[in-house]
Amino acid sequence: MTMKILTKGLQGFAVAALLLVALPASAATVSGLSPTTVSVEEGETFTVSVSFDPAGDKNYTVRAALSFPSKILEATGFSFNSAWLPVSQDGYDEMGPGTLIKTGGYPGGFDSETTLGTATFRAKQAGTATISFTNDSFAYNNQSVNVLTTKTGSSVTVVAPVAPEPEPESSEPEPEPEADVEILPATTEEDEEPASEEEEETTATTTGTTTATAAVASTTGNGLLAAVADVISLGTGNALLGALVILLLLVAGGYGWMRYGQGLKNKVQGASKKEEGSGKDDELPPENPLQ
Repeated sequence: MTMKILTKGLQGFAVAALLLVALPASAATVSGLSPTTVSVEEGETFTVSVSFDPAGDKNYTVRAALSFPSKILEATGFSFNSAWLPVSQDGYDEMGPGTLIKTGGYPGGFDSETTLGTATFRAKQAGTATISFTNDSFAYNNQSVNVLTTKTGSSVTVVAPVAPEPEPESSEPEPEPEADVEILPATTEEDEEPASEEEEETTATTTGTTTATAAVASTTGNGLLAAVADVISLGTGNALLGALVILLLLVAGGYGWMRYGQGLKNKVQGASKKEEGSGKDDELPPENPLQ
């Protein structure tokens, strides 16, 4: 009796086990981001792919609700793959500080890993951030049951930009720019035109003026001579005029000295004649008073 009871129990257990094996296992969908590790510099942009894997059980509608620290990252865009039909309704399509939500339907369903789209982010400042799926994410099968069980996010490291190293200063002095040298064509005697009389007179006048100016300028170190030169040039500072005044003074002085000498000579000759006349008077015999 006991053996019969044990035998029947074992048979029931075996049937139950067979039934459990025969029943299909409930499929679970996995969502993920790729790459799972990102390293960027402050101010740069980067992208991550958003995908769902139903593991054999067809999914028809999915929603990816992502969260991230708004101080470090900023969502700037999302691009759906061409096979999806985007759902543009409140709560299904949002992008703001720290939040990115995108929803899409797949006509006919998909039963293998499929990419929903690509999200673009900008690194705002240095730090470490995690982009993760929230509980608002889902994956519906043909019975409108959410079969999403596992969610894999991305870890993002943002580093400050490295300042470029300054270039070493060269110890060699920079070469000085070469001066522009103008090469004039050589001239022959045939090319040279004889100077006209007017040009010769102008050259002579210029030479005389330059010479006189140099003579007067050589005395500028002496204040008295400079004052005399200024008086001689009649206050004009013209060296040529000063030279003419000096020449006139020399001519006038010579003429005056010649007149003075001639007058002195006349006086000497007059005195000599006078002495001779007085001598003759002394030699005359005394007058006879009887006559």
